[in-house]
Amino acid sequence: MNFIINESGVLEKAEFANDAGIVIPAGVRNIGEGEFCAPVALREAIIPDGVTGIGDGAFVGSDWMVGVKIPDNVEYIGNKAFCDCYSLVYVTMKDGVTSIGDDAFAD
Repeated sequence: MNFIINESGVLEKAEFANDAGIVIPAGVRNIGEGEFCAPVALREAIIPDGVTGIGDGAFVGSDWMVGVKIPDNVEYIGNKAFCDCYSLVYVTMKDGVTSIGDDAFAD
């Protein structure tokens, strides 16, 4: 698994083969727009405590993903961030989220 994180802490690119789960590395502050919208059999995403935002469409179309754990530090979830995640069964989210975009969890 290979991640590209820019100097501002934005996860710009994630290169990985099919994986049962993904743990986003420490040091990431924001998950970039459309970052995980590739057709990968992603079962679960664990987002580290340092992340403060999940970009628009970050996980759109991850239709095999069953769960996501969103930590306290996340303040916003972008538009359609988890749209079309048809198998999503659970989302663990804390009180830190103050903004959830349009259709963030649609379909």
